[in-house]
Amino acid sequence: ALMLNVFVQQKHVVHFRHVGSNSINLYQWLRPASNKGAVAVSAVFYNTSICFINCHLPPAGFNWVIRNESARYIIQSLTVDNRAILEHSIVFVFGDLNYRLYDLSISAIKNLANIDQYDQLISHDQLLRSIKSHQAFPGFLEGQISFKPTYKYNMGSDQFDTSAKNRPPAYCDRILFYDQLDHSVHITNYRSLTNYKQSDHKPVQGAFTLNVSDHCDPVIQFSRLTYWFNSLNLDVFYSISDHSNFPPSSWDWIGLYKSDFAHPLDYVTYTWATTKVERYGVYRHRVVIKEGNLPSEVGCYLLGYYSNAQRGLLGLSECFQILSPNGVSHAIELISFT
Repeated sequence: ALMLNVFVQQKHVVHFRHVGSNSINLYQWLRPASNKGAVAVSAVFYNTSICFINCHLPPAGFNWVIRNESARYIIQSLTVDNRAILEHSIVFVFGDLNYRLYDLSISAIKNLANIDQYDQLISHDQLLRSIKSHQAFPGFLEGQISFKPTYKYNMGSDQFDTSAKNRPPAYCDRILFYDQLDHSVHITNYRSLTNYKQSDHKPVQGAFTLNVSDHCDPVIQFSRLTYWFNSLNLDVFYSISDHSNFPPSSWDWIGLYKSDFAHPLDYVTYTWATTKVERYGVYRHRVVIKEGNLPSEVGCYLLGYYSNAQRGLLGLSECFQILSPNGVSHAIELISFT
């Protein structure tokens, strides 16, 4: 099975929209590889379309040509929300791509790996040769490999396979990227996690910086709250940016979240957004969360506007405290507009 998780820092989450996913199984096209395929997640990040693809291609028992055909099939056939993979501005492909080292004996591979002669090993890499000859992943790039082959190891050790099968070491685990925006992707770190010993593979890790347009304000702006009592209806005031051309929908909703929430569906409670436009100071929309739906647990919370059409949060409020009125007797100002 394949799994793909995408995490976004809270400061960026309102600019991570149109989230979609899809998967493709090679079973119908390549029956012997029924457990091989890919899963993809795409999104628009600061107006730049990005796609992440976790792949597992056929292993050594299949020849090099079948691996290339599998890669082409995934890239050409997999779509997310009717968008082809190479229609995204930036694409990351990673996983157990299963490419091997050719024209080298097992002993030669191990000897070169043990003396850190990675350039010599990579000169025999099937994947890089396939990319260069446009047989698989044409136009994709990879960071410099300066680590030992990631497969195959004795479980629980850093020793290459010593079993009866004596599998040849190879760079099976890879991270590739595709950049249509011309030098908008920069790799800052590419390494193998050699301390990981729970598998016969060593996972790889990459760190990248992306040059995307971040000069855009959130679509939704909430009024500023300092604190609120959970014994009172919570009045939520917000406005839609004049520059966004965003059409609100009655299917949109406003969630109340703990400050450390991890997903748009992690709300404590929610209420439907409104399309009604009025004037509340500098804000144009008002909804109410009934006091009976407010959390009894005091703490730091925030509000988020979720767009059903754009499949993402378009605005987050600043954190504010929800308090219990018990023990509080002095008068306070409940809400202040900015």
